[in-house]
Amino acid sequence: ATLSPQDKYTGFSLPHGLLNQPKDHQIEGIGWLQEAWSVGYSGVLLADDMGLGKTFQTLGFLSWLVEKRKSLGLPDRPIMFVAPTTLLGNWEAEAKIHLDESVRGKVCFLYGAKNIKPFRKTGMTGSDVTSGIPTLDVKQLGNTQWILTTYQTMRDYHLSLAQLPLACVVFDEMQNIKNLTSLTTNAAQSLNKEFSIGLTGTPVENSLADLWTLYDTLMPGMLQP
Repeated sequence: ATLSPQDKYTGFSLPHGLLNQPKDHQIEGIGWLQEAWSVGYSGVLLADDMGLGKTFQTLGFLSWLVEKRKSLGLPDRPIMFVAPTTLLGNWEAEAKIHLDESVRGKVCFLYGAKNIKPFRKTGMTGSDVTSGIPTLDVKQLGNTQWILTTYQTMRDYHLSLAQLPLACVVFDEMQNIKNLTSLTTNAAQSLNKEFSIGLTGTPVENSLADLWTLYDTLMPGMLQP
């Protein structure tokens, strides 16, 4: 008899909102992400080579996560994607291809002056960094399902974003925050996230210190010196 994906891979549960069937190695990856969340890990690093479907595996997991949190009666919280500007459009496009609309929900683009303006508090004009205080309306941001933002925006508005409870944060091209002392890395570590996923296709190009910083962001305290 042909084994189902659930029988072949421990921990895998096929998300109902996933529109396309994953390949075997992607099933294994999604199952690994599901298991990591289920046992209480704070985050994971998905470092597959380019072209193996890190984006698809992540979307599959997020589809399952939305369903799972609802079934457990957990409060609605946004999912945030942090990536270089050139990749944010790809996340939106891939989500439309692979995920049911009920999973994607309301998408918020939080980068660029035009997109950020509707989320500013009344009378605020500068960023958190220049103002020294939170300048974004966190309650309004909390009413969205997906937040797509850049590393620069996360850095510049970290005081506001640190106040926003998030179901999950996806750090794409995570090598952007491999410097432990940078404000961008500190901003990433300040996010109020239940779970986080780091994506990078260049793990062997990073030094041990870089990898330590990535893991310290995803799983704080795991790699103590």
